[in-house]
Amino acid sequence: AAEAGLDNVETLEGEMEAIPLADDSVDHVISNGVINLSPRKARALAECARVLRSSGKLSVSDLTIVEEELPTEVLTHPAAWAGCVSGALAEGDFVRKLERAGFTEIAVHHREPMSVDDCALYPLFTDDLIELMRSLIPSDQQRAVATSIVVTARLPPKAG
Repeated sequence: AAEAGLDNVETLEGEMEAIPLADDSVDHVISNGVINLSPRKARALAECARVLRSSGKLSVSDLTIVEEELPTEVLTHPAAWAGCVSGALAEGDFVRKLERAGFTEIAVHHREPMSVDDCALYPLFTDDLIELMRSLIPSDQQRAVATSIVVTARLPPKAG
């Protein structure tokens, strides 16, 4: 931030389920591929809502899956968790959790399928996991084992 000349950026260390910021203290929360790493996704989204000001915006890029289509052996593999596939929600579940956290104007702006071959390009997906995926996932489903989405949402204006 300093090298870029951004004097309005502050780096904080914390957990997404307990954001170290005051209530109603930020205008925009941005998340790039980490919400699905939380074992308490609803809590993480509630924290985003808590720190946002009235009419604040949330912008998220993350992976979603169709859970019934991935074998248990893949979903329980540690590298699948690290690679954000086994921790991912179905898109509908993600949207419902946003709604329950109080967000409105929820929109999915982009969907990009992620294939087994795409997973193989990321070092977090180990060779044994890729081999497992190729052997257990039917070939017609290997083109879309997950979907990268971009979602925006907004808190409604607070009464008062």
